[in-house]
Amino acid sequence: MGAGQVFQNSFQMAGDTIAPLLITLVSLWGVGIPLAYVLSSFTSLGEFGIAWAVVISMILRTVAYIPYFYSGRWLRVKMFT
Repeated sequence: MGAGQVFQNSFQMAGDTIAPLLITLVSLWGVGIPLAYVLSSFTSLGEFGIAWAVVISMILRTVAYIPYFYSGRWLRVKMFT
């Protein structure tokens, strides 16, 4: 979970707020919340399904940040025009 937070805050402090917004929206609302519902309701995991959904969502978030980091687009963001 720490790596995802470091990437997210690094991009935001560099002035790039759109990419972290989109990646967080997709990983949380597109993957995390539906997965938490499915794992807690339809599997034998019960409430532990919510914890697993958070873990999976954070791993996907970190994996999504890695190619964005290496692309270098976050370095070219202009804060003031």
